[in-house]
Amino acid sequence: MKILFRGLRTDGKGWVEGSPFFVEEENVAFIINNCQSLNLTSEDSTFKGLKVIPETLGQYTGLDDKNGNEIFVGDKLSPFSSNYQYEVVFQNGEFGVSNNIGYWGSLSKYRETCEKFNYHFEIIGNVHEQ
Repeated sequence: MKILFRGLRTDGKGWVEGSPFFVEEENVAFIINNCQSLNLTSEDSTFKGLKVIPETLGQYTGLDDKNGNEIFVGDKLSPFSSNYQYEVVFQNGEFGVSNNIGYWGSLSKYRETCEKFNYHFEIIGNVHEQ
């Protein structure tokens, strides 16, 4: 599985994908999309990155929705072409889905069940978008 993150740009120009980089002392986050190494430090100044809202950073789950879109933590999903809605989360060391009444389930196990019955998730939004 490829390791990929995305975040909402602070300039309001949408999402950017790449490797995350934090300057913890300043609560600043970047997505670096030209990085040859993940071993950058706060003293490095030769990377190209875009500033993102730290709370919007989400990791790619390794799964795609029924339209071929990559599913990230924070995405809202609708399974079975229904009115149900789930949020993608990372909890207890794995990707999962949760809803507003406290349900939590493993995303990979849930996806296997959907594929067995020819049902598929569809991304219908993200918790950080209005």
